[in-house]
Amino acid sequence: MRSRFKYGRWLIVLFLAAVCFSPTAALATNKGIEVPYRVEPNLITVSVTDGFVNYGVVELGTSKDTTTTGLGDFQTATNGNEIANFNIKSSDAVGGVAWTLAGTAAGNTFTHGFSLDDGGAWTLLTTTYQTLATGVGAFGTKTFDLQIGMPTTSTDSVEKTIIVTVQATL
Repeated sequence: MRSRFKYGRWLIVLFLAAVCFSPTAALATNKGIEVPYRVEPNLITVSVTDGFVNYGVVELGTSKDTTTTGLGDFQTATNGNEIANFNIKSSDAVGGVAWTLAGTAAGNTFTHGFSLDDGGAWTLLTTTYQTLATGVGAFGTKTFDLQIGMPTTSTDSVEKTIIVTVQATL
């Protein structure tokens, strides 16, 4: 009887080892309570009002802006319901012969800038995003002006379109 008991003991140990290390046992022991949940992504938005600037006819080699002493047409970026950073960029001017946006005006090359203090200081825009404002509170606003610096010469006198884009990021 003793020899049978020894084998019985080993069979129990092998059985327990097989159960503890089997994949189905691992799955069974890892089952938990199912809790329903819903994930809501942060929704960040920005809107710009009035969202349109008409510089009108501007002479070559001069500039025009939207400050109170210029056109009086400032723009307001309004944040959504999350604290966000605002970025801004400009496009090249299209229509007829395109004008290229650059840091210095030249032939068929113009400058475009923004100011956060009614023209006290201007930051030149580029065709890639740059910071307009950081940490704008939920439903907060940031007012800014725009300034165009006309090319020194132009191949044509066709009306141009420039798109300024404001982006909100977390």
